Amino acid sequence: MTFSRRSRVLGRVAAVSFGLALGAQVGIGAAASAPGLSVTPSTGLSHGQAVTVSVSGFPANAVVWVSECAEPTAGHVVCDIPGISQITADGGGAGSTTLTAWQKYTAYSEPGVVWGTVDCATVSGGCFVAAATDSSPMIKQAISFG
Repeated sequence: MTFSRRSRVLGRVAAVSFGLALGAQVGIGAAASAPGLSVTPSTGLSHGQAVTVSVSGFPANAVVWVSECAEPTAGHVVCDIPGISQITADGGGAGSTTLTAWQKYTAYSEPGVVWGTVDCATVSGGCFVAAATDSSPMIKQAISFG
């Protein structure tokens, strides 16, 4: 998967507010349960620390995109698009990957459009890891540094 494709996908994720479905995806079975997301560890993080991101409840074999994001103003999600990671869910709709968590990062409001620097210590609402497929609503798990 190219950076451009990943950027477009997460750009769509970043462009919608929580709970809105993204475009349709073909060839993926029904999810067994509501999607879930966990980040380990999720608190007391250091800048540049690796975290384990685990998802569940997605359709079997779905491609799930994950990234560190923030919502500096209501409905305006910005993400670390260069840091996007991909999880291919197993037959049960679960999977995991490692993601690097940054206390400060350059955020994009959409592919190629730099929003500015996010500082998780000061941004309204803090930072979170977001996960979505091409057709699922975005889900999130808060992360914190310190």
